[in-house]
Amino acid sequence: MSSFGQKGLTALLLLFSISIHADPPRYGEWKYLAHVSDEFNDDSINLNKWQNIHPHWAGRAPGIFMQDNVNLVNGELVLSVTDESNGKGTLIGTSFARTKEKVKYGYFEIRAKANRSRASSAFFLYNWTTTGTYEIDIVEIGGASTGKERNHHSNAHVYYGDPALEDDTNRISDPKTYVNDTALADDYHVYAVDWDELEIRWYFDNQLIRRKKNIHWHTPMQITIDTETFPSWLGMPRSSNLPAEFKVDYLRVWQRSDIVYGEIKR
Repeated sequence: MSSFGQKGLTALLLLFSISIHADPPRYGEWKYLAHVSDEFNDDSINLNKWQNIHPHWAGRAPGIFMQDNVNLVNGELVLSVTDESNGKGTLIGTSFARTKEKVKYGYFEIRAKANRSRASSAFFLYNWTTTGTYEIDIVEIGGASTGKERNHHSNAHVYYGDPALEDDTNRISDPKTYVNDTALADDYHVYAVDWDELEIRWYFDNQLIRRKKNIHWHTPMQITIDTETFPSWLGMPRSSNLPAEFKVDYLRVWQRSDIVYGEIKR
């Protein structure tokens, strides 16, 4: 093979590998945070690292979080959506996985395939405090929601006050939608966010799709991957689409090692 051909092949292989596993952007220097990352290669979810059931919330009705719907299968985190009605009215089994540790700032990435139902496939950062709540939605998908199958939804929420009084009308939110060429439940994609004290940047398949000045989000947050029901937004899940599976190949988290936030190391 000519030197040009070898170089071309090497460049092609490099491009292919980058397109599958983005990892952090090329600017800056990064360190990998193993304590909140996971390749999901164990036999079962690591409960020293993860919560597989929400500690104080049953789930968004008519969905209910179920531990049995959180599993590791063939090197993937599989979050299932199931029909649990059993002739007793509508009840949808959903799924929840959240890191026990919190992280303040960093690059957060999953490679995942959305579930093909009207329940969400979601990846987000969240912190609840007694004086307010903070959330960065990296992606929310309705894999079989009519007219939304290609939509990559992102958001950033903040609420200052007693969390018991928070509702959909009083929090500060900034929703945006990026429309993909094909349905997101058709294949695996890379979803990521780079969050620092100045800005929040969203990525889809290694492409920057959104950026927002960071005014409010300066608190450590837990990493959540889940499925939920949103009847008024994504529509009621159809039993014909269930069971459905949100498959996550990995979670990788990095932080800038060349920055002490507030100043660049010299």
